[in-house]
Amino acid sequence: MRRRQNGETPLYKQALDWCAVGGFVAWRQNAGMRGGVRIGFAGMPDICGYHKTSGRALYIECKIDGERLKIEQFEFLKRAHDSNCYVFVWTEKTYYLLPDLPDAMRPRYNESRTANQRRRERTPGNTLADPLRPRSV
Repeated sequence: MRRRQNGETPLYKQALDWCAVGGFVAWRQNAGMRGGVRIGFAGMPDICGYHKTSGRALYIECKIDGERLKIEQFEFLKRAHDSNCYVFVWTEKTYYLLPDLPDAMRPRYNESRTANQRRRERTPGNTLADPLRPRSV
């Protein structure tokens, strides 16, 4: 069975080609869910690598036009940028350094939860809404 192509696949190829020309060693990270098993962690960027001469880490998140970063993605990239890593957000038209990222691509903190998460938060007495609350046996 042939897998369908992700809309971001051409972006991965462009970014990896740019990395090769720019003196980086980079690879596609393939984080996410596969067969019900989480690979990597939430917020892991699409492409990871390092600069051949300086050794500085590289992280690239690819987004098709109109998509925003998820909260976990933005927070990971911000921590990496603050740690002096190369951080880019790659789009169909251009790429951005994290500090130059337009507001239209930044996460909306109140809209990133799924419908199930919002439902559990509204349900009174639901222990899933508060993970720190003791559960009754």
